[in-house]
Amino acid sequence: MRARFNFIADIVEQAQPAVVFLEVVKGNERYGPKQRASGSGFIVRSDGLILTNAHVVAGASRVQVCLNDGEKVQGVVQAVDQVCDLATVKVQRSNLPTLPLGKSSEVRPGEWVVALGSPFNLQKTVTAGIVSNPGRETMGNLTKSPPMIQHDAIINVGNSGGPLINLDGEAIGINTMTLTSGISFALPADLAVDFLNRAKRVEGKFPKPAPKRHYVGLGVMSLTPDLQMNLKKMAPNFPTNVEQGIVIGSVYVGSPAHQAGLVPTDVITHINGKVVTSTSDYFKAIETGEKITLQIARSTGVFKVSIVPEDVD
Repeated sequence: MRARFNFIADIVEQAQPAVVFLEVVKGNERYGPKQRASGSGFIVRSDGLILTNAHVVAGASRVQVCLNDGEKVQGVVQAVDQVCDLATVKVQRSNLPTLPLGKSSEVRPGEWVVALGSPFNLQKTVTAGIVSNPGRETMGNLTKSPPMIQHDAIINVGNSGGPLINLDGEAIGINTMTLTSGISFALPADLAVDFLNRAKRVEGKFPKPAPKRHYVGLGVMSLTPDLQMNLKKMAPNFPTNVEQGIVIGSVYVGSPAHQAGLVPTDVITHINGKVVTSTSDYFKAIETGEKITLQIARSTGVFKVSIVPEDVD
């Protein structure tokens, strides 16, 4: 009887060998002490190519990869797309187990999914849930920030970059952020396939990151009416009198945003005095690398913070 209902355990056993734990050292000692962070990823090519979130490795001066068998190896950040929040890390190994990417376009509401990763440095953690919305358009301009898979599997700090798998053992998403219990988001696998193909087409190899990038340390999404309704019900710190802006879903430890005191469910309503309507406004503002002033709405009131994006070599 027990074996009949262990279908989740079966797919976890199949997928887990390809999931990795990332230990990241961030920051530049010229500007202050280095910060340590962690995240997850999974192997998509047997020669050691790992897919993860860009925000996991943004600002990294060193990345250590812990493979499923416990071996720790140095990783090199290769392709990075901070707008789509995807990145690859390469390790010098061969014949590694891989996790196939499924078709996220075929995901349906109510479908069972499993999140794999290492929240709070607890490696090989498994949570399960269902897809609430396979194409949540919460990320503004779809040419830059496509819809995400909303699901209710619990993900926490350290799960970012890990796979969201279906009952066929395919990664149909890359876990990215959670707003509150029951509201989690994953980047769709179709986006990851496009990202990997674009990167591979550049001179037949993965391109190096741009000489200078700018890092604030936020995971954000546009505030849509249905998302606002859900947050009012489920997130006690969410401001109830805000109608538009972008919601902070994640604040990465040690980042400029973390040092400024920003927290998840804060809403950015203005940047440099201008009304914010989508995440594209945020990305355009940080592209210059110059100081930005954010107007923040929180349940306790409205306030402003100034942040200087960190230059990432």
